[in-house]
Amino acid sequence: MSVPARTEVLTTSDARSRLTSIVAEFRSQGEAAAPMFFGSHRKAGAAVVPVALVDRLLPLIEDLVIAERVAERYDGDDGTRLSFEELAAATGFDRSQFD
Repeated sequence: MSVPARTEVLTTSDARSRLTSIVAEFRSQGEAAAPMFFGSHRKAGAAVVPVALVDRLLPLIEDLVIAERVAERYDGDDGTRLSFEELAAATGFDRSQFD
């Protein structure tokens, strides 16, 4: 998949008036369609992208969020390890509940 180049930034009113034709373009081109950027004074504040692209990106975004959480936990790891019995006692569980 090639990444579409960033196109012009539409004003919000231009984006609103062109939305129907942009959605039609997204349907015909799928994830290859270039995103539509819009905002005040033609400074990008938001983007509309084809749903086919969103469907493809969501699993990648989820992976990035998980990777950040793993990195945070790794950075905060002080090396302390507990046995199962120690963990059960520390959390108030009775070891016999797990047999």
